[in-house]
Amino acid sequence: MGEEETLKIILAAVLLLMLSTAAGGSASIEMVIPMKDHAYAPDVIVAGSTLERGKIILENQGSEPLKNVSIEIKVPHSLGLQDDVTKTNTIINSFEEIMPGESRSIIFSVKPPDSIPLREKSSFEIKVNYVDPAGWHTETFSHEIEIIPPPSWVIYGTVLASIIIIIFALVAFRKFHILERFTTVDLITIALLAALSGVVFRWFWQTFNDLLGPFGGLLSTIPTTALMIVALQLVRKPGTATLLFTTDLLVGMIIWGTNITVWLGWYMMEGVVVDVLVFLFGMDYADRRSNAIVYAWMNIGISVIGGIIGGAVGYSTAVKMRGAVF
Repeated sequence: MGEEETLKIILAAVLLLMLSTAAGGSASIEMVIPMKDHAYAPDVIVAGSTLERGKIILENQGSEPLKNVSIEIKVPHSLGLQDDVTKTNTIINSFEEIMPGESRSIIFSVKPPDSIPLREKSSFEIKVNYVDPAGWHTETFSHEIEIIPPPSWVIYGTVLASIIIIIFALVAFRKFHILERFTTVDLITIALLAALSGVVFRWFWQTFNDLLGPFGGLLSTIPTTALMIVALQLVRKPGTATLLFTTDLLVGMIIWGTNITVWLGWYMMEGVVVDVLVFLFGMDYADRRSNAIVYAWMNIGISVIGGIIGGAVGYSTAVKMRGAVF
């Protein structure tokens, strides 16, 4: 046997050994924190809160049993571990055997810091050791979380203002019988436009926002303001913008699980401001391009550009749609 053939055999043996070792790694780790309903953002912990519960799920996704399984979870130093037996902020657990398709859960509690000045990111470092027919394996995982400062008086004031705006809007709608002025066609039009904004364009924004960096806000402001101008021209009733934005936010709460109930009044301000401007401009429902741009120009920063573009695009679209409808 020549040297070349011997080298091929050695390389083949090494490759088979590497493949068998790689195939043996069949442990899967999933972490859930905080253990609350979907209304709460995942992997976000608020400083100053009480104990937050988390869960580690270790699953055997292979076809062979995992034996002598040990797991070590290093909790970030900024979080305190309840019942820290080792005094090292580390959770240690073990399982004798995990059969294929089975999973084991570890539930723990951490104490967030009393307060932090700014948002900060930390990571849970997880190491799993186990034995399968291919031999010993060690796998490591990292799960990143974000710790945010506790609510300030500014936030409480914003929430209070939001509640006041909701009450004011309900009283105004009831006193002036605003809802009674909308026909079935008007409500269907608003619902369709709100669905476009709250589902289709929001999905588009969430999917491609990061690709555009600071210009990602344009993906949200342009379609939103354009649809608002379309709604104003087609419906032509007082309260159209407020009803549109309210419906948009309610759709977002249902479809995307956005928790905006307390903040609803604050977000309704966009529609309220537009409806007030419509009244001040002599019930002009974006009939002139300049007014359409003014109605859309309600945001700051890069969103101003999106508002201007959305107002202009919305005006042109609305004129064509009105011509087709009427």
